[in-house]
Amino acid sequence: TTHAAPSTASTDDGLLTLAVPLTYDRLPRLQTLLEHYISGPVVAAILIRTSEQLALAEDYIAHSPCLRDPRILIAFFSLPSRATIPLNALRNRAIALARTEFVMMLDVDMMPSEVVRFHCFACSFGWLVKGSSTANLDRVAFVVPVFILDVDVKPPRSKAELLSILHNRAGAPYCHDSQKAVNFDRWFRGDRLPYEISYSTDFEPYMIVRKSAMPLFDERFEGYGFNKVSWSWHALQEGFRFVVLPDVFVTHLNHLENSWLQSISKEMYLKTWRRYLAFVAEKVLSGRSS
Repeated sequence: TTHAAPSTASTDDGLLTLAVPLTYDRLPRLQTLLEHYISGPVVAAILIRTSEQLALAEDYIAHSPCLRDPRILIAFFSLPSRATIPLNALRNRAIALARTEFVMMLDVDMMPSEVVRFHCFACSFGWLVKGSSTANLDRVAFVVPVFILDVDVKPPRSKAELLSILHNRAGAPYCHDSQKAVNFDRWFRGDRLPYEISYSTDFEPYMIVRKSAMPLFDERFEGYGFNKVSWSWHALQEGFRFVVLPDVFVTHLNHLENSWLQSISKEMYLKTWRRYLAFVAEKVLSGRSS
């Protein structure tokens, strides 16, 4: 089933849609995201397992003007048989509902800088002027650097605000091992020009990609671990180039409640890791046989 505000005309307004997967109990987080990001369309794919969860979600939306904004499309998906959260399946469904040329996959506890929708395209098309054609956008993933903030630090809207937070040691690059390809030193220098980077192992970026050329997320990855890593590796095999945008970013909305961490068992993580190794082998063998 799908819920949307009475008018959904603005869901195809402009070039970029934020596509957000979540569970029904994270609706307050979605509301915070929408209060922060006010400039463009958003599609939210929400996992619902029971009729009670659906009723609670619909009641919450009915009492939230923010969630009934015409630029927001909220869709419920029922996948009761799965024990873990099928994040990649939800991501694919959110992408499918987007009606703009470009899509940015975003987790519900990530806050984009306000100018992401406008600035990224001026930069990306400026980068293409240097001998590239517009068609090459089909194989470009525009990388948006991600940072984590201390608890209760208000998400910044501009790069200047972010740099001030970092200067005061109230924030840092998020999960540096998975983001090291970004080359944060270059991003901090602020030359305002996009720059191409090389893929690094376990790269897990947040990206803006043209919807028509966007590889699907592999739905065999559920729960925690390797769900975005597998996508970026697959994109590399498909010939994607990774280009970092200079003045836009996302920040992780840090919070004290981290009960989901306790639900991650070593056995489950190792099982996901083995699945990722099998995924890589499958793609490599498929590439050799084609």
